[in-house]
Amino acid sequence: MSETPLVEYRTEGAVALIHVNRPDALNAFNRAIYSGLNAAIERFNDDGDMRVAIISTAGRSFTGGVDLKDLRAAMEEAGVDTPYPLASQFSIDHEDLAFSEKPIIAAIQGQCYGQGMTLALACDLRVATEDAQFCLPEVKIGIASVHGTLRCVQKAGLGKALELLLLGEPRSAQWAERAGLINEIVPDQELHSRAMELAQAIASMDPKAIYATRKVAYFAQYHDFEQTVALGAQLRNEM
Repeated sequence: MSETPLVEYRTEGAVALIHVNRPDALNAFNRAIYSGLNAAIERFNDDGDMRVAIISTAGRSFTGGVDLKDLRAAMEEAGVDTPYPLASQFSIDHEDLAFSEKPIIAAIQGQCYGQGMTLALACDLRVATEDAQFCLPEVKIGIASVHGTLRCVQKAGLGKALELLLLGEPRSAQWAERAGLINEIVPDQELHSRAMELAQAIASMDPKAIYATRKVAYFAQYHDFEQTVALGAQLRNEM
């Protein structure tokens, strides 16, 4: 029997399903998962038939964060004392984009820690189970969060973001929903069906309208009113 890949990619209609399968390690992100996720998201973006993606993981946790054992092994192999020179091996390309063309939904259960939370915040919609917990623990291991800080402040505001960032302690799904970090909470057994329901609703609409609306929404976070209106008018005229 062939082994199940750490990152699976399959499609249902116009929806791409990207699934991390390392439940025995709480889906901790090692180099293989980073590489697999980057390849899967690139495949989704390059496929003109795919309109929406869902990122999910196996088992009881979305992810416990970065695989520190693999990170230490990579540091030893490279002969470095800090992880920063290894950023290209331990990063998700999608997180570096202010906005991209296609929407992605995160389906979250259990622990959503560190890298997992940063990835979820880079998605467009986040659906979580009632037992989900959210944590950005980088300060506790002496690392400064960058992408997580930026997106957390954008979505939750400075006060709530600093509560996560400076304490490095987990917060409940209910707290995250009130803070604006997730869109909705569902029972465990409904997580994947609800994510698919949202994905199919988006995929059923005119993709040009979806992509243009999404781009204007993200653009508005970084630009003033006049620039955003100008972009919106331009995109609408191009449809």
